[in-house]
Amino acid sequence: NLHSDLEHGLHKRVWDVELDEVHNAVRMTTSLKDGELGLPGNRTFTAVFTVTRTGIFRIDYGCESDRATYVSMTNHTYFNLAGHNAGMDCEHFFVANAAHYLPINEQNIPTGQIAPVEGTPFDFRELRPVAPGMEADDLQIKQARGYDHCLCINGYQYGRNLRRAMHVEEMWTGREMDYYTTAPGVQLYTGNWLGDEHAKDDANYGWGAGFALEAEMYPDTPHRPLFPQGIVGPGHPYSNVIEYHFMRH
Repeated sequence: NLHSDLEHGLHKRVWDVELDEVHNAVRMTTSLKDGELGLPGNRTFTAVFTVTRTGIFRIDYGCESDRATYVSMTNHTYFNLAGHNAGMDCEHFFVANAAHYLPINEQNIPTGQIAPVEGTPFDFRELRPVAPGMEADDLQIKQARGYDHCLCINGYQYGRNLRRAMHVEEMWTGREMDYYTTAPGVQLYTGNWLGDEHAKDDANYGWGAGFALEAEMYPDTPHRPLFPQGIVGPGHPYSNVIEYHFMRH
């Protein structure tokens, strides 16, 4: 149920907004009725965006439902630490706290296998550039035109254990980002299908112009009983925390 629904999903709705000046935060809420978008439960969603005093950008996602249902909320912001309109003229290096990843089939849906990253382009356990892997002679990479895979982040505990999932460095500018989450997986997407023309300052955003890190429940979880199951219902609210820490070396 990627993006909930392309025309009516949560990303296409106008949310209610409440300003929290004490915590330097914005609280956003919206709701779905039982059966809406094909899933059960009267659901209330929250997203709280906070900039902390130490400069951390934090997102707290939550959902409550009166019936058992599936929820997986994330953020799909694109980054290019080299700056606006840098294109592929940058050197991003990644570290991922992940010993496994989810291979995908021809429809970009996980096969159900939880595969080790060792010996594959998905091994970011030590700092390595992302660009060579995006064009690797690997069936999984060719199938997705780059990275569009869920990395299984070590140390998952349902509803808690905020830990560093990813570290990104851009070598030319010295900019760095640490990415924290409580979710079991992070979808690494390298802008394989970008084709936006005449964007900001008339820039064109093409293949590889930005990457997204999407903390999430594993894709296709409802059909994969061996995947972590984050079922939401009465007495079992959903939560996912994402933090972005920015630095320069």
